[in-house]
Amino acid sequence: MERIQRMAWLEARKLYIGSSDITKLTGAAPSSWGGPFSVWADKTQPVTEDEANDLFYWGHRLEPIIAAKYGELHECRVDSFEQDYVTPWPHPTIDHVAATPDAYVNRSGDALRPAREHPLIECKNVSAWMGGEWGPTGSEADGNVPEHYLQQVWWQIGCLDSPGAVICALIGGNDWRQYEVTPNPEWFSEWAA
Repeated sequence: MERIQRMAWLEARKLYIGSSDITKLTGAAPSSWGGPFSVWADKTQPVTEDEANDLFYWGHRLEPIIAAKYGELHECRVDSFEQDYVTPWPHPTIDHVAATPDAYVNRSGDALRPAREHPLIECKNVSAWMGGEWGPTGSEADGNVPEHYLQQVWWQIGCLDSPGAVICALIGGNDWRQYEVTPNPEWFSEWAA
């Protein structure tokens, strides 16, 4: 993502609670991500460039590759949400809720169908040192991926009313894993209120 586009995206995120924000509000995010106060600061303070770092850079650069691998493995079309990455996808009726998922499975091949009708793909570039926090590939995400990532995807599914999602993780640059995520409407309703 270009610097100007990233700055516009960070500015647009100030209007919504997104999937990274919700994990800070629930307390599931690692302490290095911040908590409720950092969400308040992000929404009320001027946008700065200090959020961009190597971890963000490589995670963002590898998202299309990770998503494409899912498409290859499952012989399906994978589309990116990045056509308009600057504007988060808002919930249709809850004004303060939005998400910017990485990609979605376009099983119909129809680019004109609403993205809300497709399963989402969340791409994670994971350090080899964190690989032990991830369960075996092909398992249900609940209990096999870090809780904050699971909550991010529940938020995205709820926001877009998606039928489900998959978390695709590239661990240590060469260990591919994927996890199915089913919707959790009760959790979403509680936190989106």
